[in-house]
Amino acid sequence: MSNLASERRDRTRIELKNLVNDRTEMLSQYCLLAGTGETHETASQELDSDNALLQEFCENLIDYLAKGHFELYQRINDGEERRQDIIDLAREFYPRIAETTNYAVDFNDEYDKSLKKLGTFDHYGERLSKLGEELAIRFELEDKLINSLLAKKGEKKEAISA
Repeated sequence: MSNLASERRDRTRIELKNLVNDRTEMLSQYCLLAGTGETHETASQELDSDNALLQEFCENLIDYLAKGHFELYQRINDGEERRQDIIDLAREFYPRIAETTNYAVDFNDEYDKSLKKLGTFDHYGERLSKLGEELAIRFELEDKLINSLLAKKGEKKEAISA
């Protein structure tokens, strides 16, 4: 493997590890929030004291989505990926990943507004639960794509962990 190819692979590995680390941190915050609003009726009362956590979660959620877009998907769209199997996989997964992005951005927009007006957490528990489902789908698809990106030609796909 040439030095340039080796440097690209090393850069990709670092970027993907950072993406997974950011995802893990954001997921940890999601779990804290999910524990906060166990019942839909009490969610707004409990969240009044957890607005800082919700705001930090929303910021990290958007940062994670952006990092995934710019470090993973845009790289493929810009033609920086030459392996056809990865390009095909990205094309297959991207429409569903885009749906998860749209849901997450909508969630952020809704609860960012709510942070400015306390007491507007209508359907918060339901929306947070749906966000968790969407994120789980995204993680599954991303992991398949990440593992394919990390695999060397002819090798078994490797897993990346946080």
